[in-house]
Amino acid sequence: MTLCLASSLRIDSIGFWYLTYFLGLHLHHLYAQTETTFSVGFKDGEEAEPGSMGRGMYGYRIGILDKSGIELEAGDNGILAINLNPPPYGLFLGWT
Repeated sequence: MTLCLASSLRIDSIGFWYLTYFLGLHLHHLYAQTETTFSVGFKDGEEAEPGSMGRGMYGYRIGILDKSGIELEAGDNGILAINLNPPPYGLFLGWT
């Protein structure tokens, strides 16, 4: 059985241990907003890494930017950005 989480669950937490080892669930760590489908996370078969949100999901080109809009290296802290050219499928573009 698989359980998808839309918020971070610390790998070293009691909840993670309970869900994975006691209940036997496979957890997918995912990130989404109201305006998007799941945009960042760990894909099937990838293990969640402590302190990481994961990678861009299928169809999303994700980057981490500094305050000036310059893309940062992997592992740096910054602003999560979705490349909108072209807009990914599942992105809310506004009311029609």
